[in-house]
Order: sequence, then structure tokens, then C-alpha cells
Amino acid sequence: MAPEQLGGDSSSITPLVDVYALGVLGFELLTGRLPHEVRDLPISRAIAVLSSADPLRAGTVDAGLRGDLETVLGKALETEPGRRYASAAGLAADLRRFLDDLPIEARPATRTYRALKFARRHQGLVAGAFTTLLALLAGLAASWILLGQARDERDAAKRSELQAVNGLHQSAQVLLDSGAARDALNQLRLIPEVSRGTA
Repeated sequence: MAPEQLGGDSSSITPLVDVYALGVLGFELLTGRLPHEVRDLPISRAIAVLSSADPLRAGTVDAGLRGDLETVLGKALETEPGRRYASAAGLAADLRRFLDDLPIEARPATRTYRALKFARRHQGLVAGAFTTLLALLAGLAASWILLGQARDERDAAKRSELQAVNGLHQSAQVLLDSGAARDALNQLRLIPEVSRGTA
């Protein structure tokens, strides 16, 4: 029985009472128990529990019900009538949205929530896009690593060339100091023209 029926005011019996009853039925069908445990309570205590206590969340009874289905049931079982679905059709529409992996009306449609729903509906597309993104990132990382290696090898080659040029300069100087100018000139010709400098 919906909490507003407990006061005995017939004007409070609206379609929202039916929404509450459908929520109770759905909760019991999915969890095997009632949303409020009132079976062994005296009538006065049961009325107090139904009027003021929040119903159990379906996800606390069965973890598999957490998420959108729990939210739909929770909205149908709201103690405050104005917070329930406006009609059984609204409840049914949200259940259809849940079954179709669409965003439900009972939950604020944040970007993250909508993106997750889209991903569940289009798993192949999302998997393909994710795989492509991973491949691009892997290619970018490999290019960055290879670029770093190429720079290191270029720097090492420059250092080796400089050492060779210095060695040839020193060798030419030794030959020049010993009076072998022709051999010193031949030694200097082995140095590439751009690296000869003033030698």
C-alpha cells in the first residue's frame, strides 16, 4: 500500500498509488522480498514504517540490480508521491529505456552516463574506435622512441666524426712538425672539406 493511502483520505488515491504498487511488485519479483519488512509488525508500527522509512534499495538485496534498474524501482517506490513517475506509462517507458540501454528518465543524464549508455549500445563501434586510438598512440610512442634513438645515433656519429677529424689534425701536425709536409697534406686531404676549418 502506498504511504499516502495509510491516512484513509480517498482524495489521495491517484494513479501515483498504482505506480507505487507496480514498484512493490517489481521489487518483490526481482528480489524475492518486499521493499519494507512489515509482515510481523503490529499495524501501527507497520504504518509508521511505510509512512516514513525509505524502502530498501534493490541493489542492497541483490548486487546485480544496482544501477539503472535499482534507480527505476526507487523512483516508483518514492515515499513522496510527487517524486514518483507520473503514471504507469512513465514507469513502463523507463523500463523500456533500461532494456534498450538508453538513458533512463529517473537519473540525471550526465555526459558520462550518456556516453556509457552509448558505449553499451554500440560496443562494436566503440571497441573499433578504442582499438584505433590505441594503435595511433602505440604508433606515436614508437615514433617518439625511434626519433630519440635517431637523435642519439646522430649525436654519436657527430662525436665520432669530430674525434676522427681531431685525430687527423693531430696526426698532420705531428707529420708537419717532423718535416713531412707532403704526408701532412695528404693526411689533411682525408678530412672532409666542411670539417677542415683553418687546418
